[in-house]
Amino acid sequence: MARRIQQRLLPKEPPEIPGYEVAGISLPAREVGGDYFDWADIGDGRWAVCLGDVQGKGMPAALLMANLQATFHLQASGGLDVCESVSQANRMLHRSTETGVFATFVYGILDTRNHRIEYCNAGHEPPVLLESAGGQDRLGTGNLVLGILADWDYKGGVAELPPGACLVAYSDGVTEAEDSSERPFGEEGLLELLSGAGGLGAQEILERIVEAVRRHGEGVPQMDDITVLVLRRRPESETSPSGGEGEVEK
Repeated sequence: MARRIQQRLLPKEPPEIPGYEVAGISLPAREVGGDYFDWADIGDGRWAVCLGDVQGKGMPAALLMANLQATFHLQASGGLDVCESVSQANRMLHRSTETGVFATFVYGILDTRNHRIEYCNAGHEPPVLLESAGGQDRLGTGNLVLGILADWDYKGGVAELPPGACLVAYSDGVTEAEDSSERPFGEEGLLELLSGAGGLGAQEILERIVEAVRRHGEGVPQMDDITVLVLRRRPESETSPSGGEGEVEK
């Protein structure tokens, strides 16, 4: 029952964002987990997106994950910028959790009018920005995780999303997945995998990551939640989200 309730807190369908593709998945290590991803339409061609990882596993992590979900939707609807939203989320989690309990969190606001994403990373693995030509960048801003200190001056950044660019956010269950020799999949493994993902769709990239991690850990119990969120700007040559031919919005 707890698993069904938690799954209802996660998005059921990818959003229809003109000129973009989105795909996400969360695979808990137990019946319930502490990973969270989401998106929300905040109007004027802007979309809030996030991925978080709560400390621990099982029911305690799941309860805090539900708290984070409610906090995300509250902040997304409030019209605040990304850093103030993350600061508010930090204060709310600090008030409602025990000492030493925390969550990593990456939050962004995509503006489809100028194809930029403003982001704030609270101690999470830096998402990977893939360029259509094969280049890679990391979106990390060196902030403290959520819930440790009530007051922290969160800093953000801005990334451009040219046609064909793809943003991949993930939890540490991806990079820390171990094989039978206790060798982790690692950031190197993920970056090498993504280096050959240029030109693939968001769902294809997501499936490639999940399949590679599963192959790596074949025969070994999953020890941590695995969560991936992929945001891709469609190349101008691709069809529109409605299925018609023609250029997408520039």
